[in-house]
Amino acid sequence: MKNFEPVIIYNLFPRLVGNIEKWGDHINRIAKMGFNWIYINPFHYPGFSGSLYAPKDYYAFNPIFIEDDKDGFKQLSEFNEKCMKKGIKVMMDLVINHSASDCVLVKKHPTWYKREKNGDLMHPFCVDPADTTKKTVWGDLAEIDNDPASPNKNKLWKYWLDLIKKYKSIGFKGFRADAAYKVPTELWEFLIKKTKSNDPEILFFAETLGAEESDLENVVRAGFDCVTNSSKWWDFKEDWCIDQYNTYRLHTPSISFPETHDTSRLYKDLNENINGQKMWYAFSAFFSSGVMMPLGYEWGALKRVDVVHTMPEDMEDKRIDISAFIKKVNIIKKKYSVFGYDSEIRVLSSPEDNIFVMQKVSKKTDDCILIIINKDISKDNYLDSDILKKLDGKKQYLKEVFPLKRSASKYEPRFEPGEVRVLIKG
Repeated sequence: MKNFEPVIIYNLFPRLVGNIEKWGDHINRIAKMGFNWIYINPFHYPGFSGSLYAPKDYYAFNPIFIEDDKDGFKQLSEFNEKCMKKGIKVMMDLVINHSASDCVLVKKHPTWYKREKNGDLMHPFCVDPADTTKKTVWGDLAEIDNDPASPNKNKLWKYWLDLIKKYKSIGFKGFRADAAYKVPTELWEFLIKKTKSNDPEILFFAETLGAEESDLENVVRAGFDCVTNSSKWWDFKEDWCIDQYNTYRLHTPSISFPETHDTSRLYKDLNENINGQKMWYAFSAFFSSGVMMPLGYEWGALKRVDVVHTMPEDMEDKRIDISAFIKKVNIIKKKYSVFGYDSEIRVLSSPEDNIFVMQKVSKKTDDCILIIINKDISKDNYLDSDILKKLDGKKQYLKEVFPLKRSASKYEPRFEPGEVRVLIKG
């Protein structure tokens, strides 16, 4: 079991911000909210589609972010230094399962790519699980042959390792593995082991959105410091989320999120309900050892970001501002060690209950946290007092540490819409 400071990530989506000089304008407020990591999506020079995730040159920079007459590596280094002064580490994307179809590597190292029978580049694709006849092919991307049995393995794998070394040398402290499950486990094991042998503090974070169960099993055993989980899609009723969490927590800590750059904006999905916006961030933060939130979540952004088309003019005006609430959540997350890693979760409520109750138990520190959530974001609900009997008959879980609205009474059965409370042993 790995134990480390909670990974609290703010995704500073670069297409929404603009050039790198403007990235620094957000550092102070991100630090004030209690985030200790900033994640930047790909900033490499893109291929013909313009997608951030279609890198044409891993050592050149997207002109949207870095002007041609300026040293991109120097600017990135300076940004990282500014973040470190505020106690924030920065992670970047590793997009190594594919590149742009017009990537410089296609000409320089054509055998590094997977090919169709006719010799054409192989393009990534996905099949609609609801209709297997529907197949989406990304023609702007080309699949890279990272297979351990490939005759190009040594040179190709060294290329990726050198890429990590280069960006590590200018201050990046973490690497997010895009679509980690599409890359051979052996390659991740190689890259992680080699990198950490020189700098054990470097963090590797596996993005696993869309991974099958068998793929996820391989990822969690590859040596990653943390992986994404699927708690965003949980209904607080089905068993799969807790079962998955308690299974994989024994291997790798996980990161929850209320939304990402790959999903729709939650505030829009919730019909602009601020109670739900707060609830889902708090739940995500308290559920697993890590939490991630994209730029705009705190302001109730409605427009989904796009890796090809989003521009700074798409930045929306503030509809709400829950920055202070997020700060309170992050303070509690850092304060109690049970939130520093994926500890055992026990659900104490029943699926039909309006109030959800879960217990996080740390065998390391003997901490025991009770998290209580009103699942209904539109109306008040009451916690059945009988639920307390499930706590081994002990009335110890009465000290409220979040949101600390009650001072006179230890227990208030009425929960406001979407309200989240955290209690510990008193």
